[in-house]
Amino acid sequence: MAVDSFKYLPGSIAAYYRNLPARREEPLPWTPLGKPLRECRFALVTTAGIYVKGLEPPFDAEREKREPMWGDPTYRRIAREVRQEQIGVSHLHINSRDILADVNIVLPVHRFLELEAEGAIGS
Repeated sequence: MAVDSFKYLPGSIAAYYRNLPARREEPLPWTPLGKPLRECRFALVTTAGIYVKGLEPPFDAEREKREPMWGDPTYRRIAREVRQEQIGVSHLHINSRDILADVNIVLPVHRFLELEAEGAIGS
């Protein structure tokens, strides 16, 4: 999935961001897990702009096109029972074709349901 993070930014701003060095925080923070995974409950978060068609509106990509420094700050809840054909994608910087074929590449909800069924995670 090709990502063009700078597609809708003015050229001078895109060039500035492309040339910024990646920040590294040292030491990396680490907190050990306090219980086995099979007892843990998970919540999944994605910034891929997915939504459930017909249930909630898509993200505001038109405004982002007009105002490249703005991004839609709203969120959508995706039920764990979501079916692939219910998924819509509203994101300017990633190719939605792959997500529409398999939502698990950006929100591995079906893989987590499999792990839950196997007893590997709590829920």
